[in-house]
Amino acid sequence: PSTYQKITTKINGVWGPAFHYGVVGAGYILINLSTAQHTLNLNYYDAHVEGIQFDGSNNTSTYSYVTGGTTSINCSVKNCIINGNGYTRYGISTVAGLIVANNIIINISGTTAGLYIGATAGTRCYNNLITKCAVGVGGPTGNPQGVLKNNISVGNTVNWESFISLEPSQAFNNVGEPIVTGK
Repeated sequence: PSTYQKITTKINGVWGPAFHYGVVGAGYILINLSTAQHTLNLNYYDAHVEGIQFDGSNNTSTYSYVTGGTTSINCSVKNCIINGNGYTRYGISTVAGLIVANNIIINISGTTAGLYIGATAGTRCYNNLITKCAVGVGGPTGNPQGVLKNNISVGNTVNWESFISLEPSQAFNNVGEPIVTGK
């Protein structure tokens, strides 16, 4: 398809005043007041989110801030801040076809993960920082699927859930607790 959907804080290819510049609370902030839905569901083909800050200070929902739906194909979440403000929700929940890169995920509480790696192959997570969460990186019991490279999960109650077990070709150069088992 030749069409795509894009939400960005760039103007003519340059970060505009809506961009957060890596500072929590700066730039434009997307707040979801619904308690019955995800803040943003990328259940589309070729949908991209770039440079947005998500804030959970007014939301007690257990849904994700950003999630890839079952039909997410060639979708991405890049350069975003997901600030849970202590609420129990997933920061970013992935499925096949979702690229998650250069994000800051912070303050996700409860037993949910800041970055949740789904059970369908195809997720690619690069250069993300997950901190001050109950669980930094999590996934389904058994065998989450995806490629995780250069992610930092530190300063969480649990940095990497113990059942996350990926092949060496799937997980490398990550910081926190080791997750590669070499099955």
